[in-house]
Amino acid sequence: MIQWKVGIVWYLVLLLGPLVVLTLTASAFLGMSFLRDFLDGLPLLLAQYLPFVLVGVIFGPLWEEIGWRGVALPRLQRTLGPVMGTLVLGSLWAAWHLPGYVGGWLGSFTLSSFLALIVGGIGFSVLMTWIFNNTSGSLLIMILLHSASNASIAFGGQFLPSTMTAAVRPVIEGGWIPAVTYTICAIVVLLLTRGRLSYAGE
Repeated sequence: MIQWKVGIVWYLVLLLGPLVVLTLTASAFLGMSFLRDFLDGLPLLLAQYLPFVLVGVIFGPLWEEIGWRGVALPRLQRTLGPVMGTLVLGSLWAAWHLPGYVGGWLGSFTLSSFLALIVGGIGFSVLMTWIFNNTSGSLLIMILLHSASNASIAFGGQFLPSTMTAAVRPVIEGGWIPAVTYTICAIVVLLLTRGRLSYAGE
């Protein structure tokens, strides 16, 4: 479960993957000025990013993933299959964060942000299941991936423009950048793995 010898490629995927794909999606909505500002600040960002990921592990990912991916995911995949098990887990995982939004601790709560939370939670869960199955069920990798996603969203927010169009603002403030990004990536992974998410069974 604490498998760490998974190959350098998977460490690159989990540490840099969220940062890259979220930045590309944000650039598609916000334009090249966002990408330029992001690239200009990249050296300083990278110097802070890894420490942020490692420290961020203890503020949620460590404790959450012991239950979600350490206990629940193997059982759900075994009983429901990789896709249905992940859909159930992703929905529960998103619902778990709902009190944080209602209380204002994780951002403003609106119908749009709630839908983005559900969509993004399921999409990201698909990606996590796929990586989980490709890294011998490594809980360590799941914890780091969760923290890397949190860090990528937080750091990307530093480069948001002060003014946004009326069409773009609800997308950004509603949390739709991660939701759209992870959903697109999840669809690609589902197609490439033919819905198996690299699950070999038990």
